[in-house]
Amino acid sequence: MSRLLCGRLISIDDWRCAGDDTAGRHAEWCGDDRIVITRRGMWELDIHGVSILADATAATLWNRNTEYRVRHPARAGISARSSG
Repeated sequence: MSRLLCGRLISIDDWRCAGDDTAGRHAEWCGDDRIVITRRGMWELDIHGVSILADATAATLWNRNTEYRVRHPARAGISARSSG
């Protein structure tokens, strides 16, 4: 992840993933409220047992202080921009 903008109210990050953790075993933590816009690839987001499939046609909203898991069903990497 590389930070593109860091302001008082918003930051914008460029996030790229190779898609290695395809099983979604590892829990991750979201510390900030985020809007994530997928630019390329496909991935599955699991929050509280609810799965959402995201691709380049979808934006996802992430709440702060939430545990999540990411799966890559197509074994393809992703490229996304997030702001929070």
